[in-house]
Amino acid sequence: MRAAAVCLCALALPAMAAAQQIDIPPASDGQFPSQPAQAVAVAQVQAQGPMLVERVHNGFVFAPDFQIGKVAGRSARFAGAYGGWVFDNRLLIGAAGYGLTNGSRTRGMAYGGALVEWLERRHDWLGFGLRGLVGFGQATLASNVSGLTYPFDADGPYASMGAFAPYDQFGRGYPPVVGPGTGQVVFRRDFFIFEPQVDLSMKLAPRLHLNWGVGYRTIAGAGSFNSQLRGVSGSVGLEFGFGGS
Repeated sequence: MRAAAVCLCALALPAMAAAQQIDIPPASDGQFPSQPAQAVAVAQVQAQGPMLVERVHNGFVFAPDFQIGKVAGRSARFAGAYGGWVFDNRLLIGAAGYGLTNGSRTRGMAYGGALVEWLERRHDWLGFGLRGLVGFGQATLASNVSGLTYPFDADGPYASMGAFAPYDQFGRGYPPVVGPGTGQVVFRRDFFIFEPQVDLSMKLAPRLHLNWGVGYRTIAGAGSFNSQLRGVSGSVGLEFGFGGS
């Protein structure tokens, strides 16, 4: 029995020594150790390369946003906001809305819709993104009209005009005008909007970004007023992040 125990110990010692050699780190001078098993283990670790751990950021963002462009050939200033959820610090899905701040009785515009943006290098101090807004809006614009009659009859003051009946910015019909003539008529139109935009983002704090953007309003559904509503716009916004990880 004693001889058998001695034999088992003699067989186990080399295996234990090999296991201990694999766990021993390389020398401080960076040279590979001389033991073959230890050298193989170190080579395998170095072949895999260093492990990088990057934190995933998800959370809600909100930003007041201001735009400047042109509507009906005149300077237009829009105030609005957007908000949504950021996935993996790269994809923003949310909504946005804007309204014309320097409008008048004969010129107004407001729109909103779904917002999607792809973000790049957002964790760095300077990043960029590509955004798209798809939605609907309403505009009030004036047009000079000639050769029309606005009869006041049993079917209403503007029955002969049908869908082209003029309205003010509050949706009220204008007083009837009898007889042909030429004058300015205010129209209210609903429209579809697609607004792509390129953004540049500066990181001011871990959850605070200053964004600049250049976009283009593509308008459809407003008839002859499409060209007066579409156009290039520039924007600036201050984005706040809340919650998430």
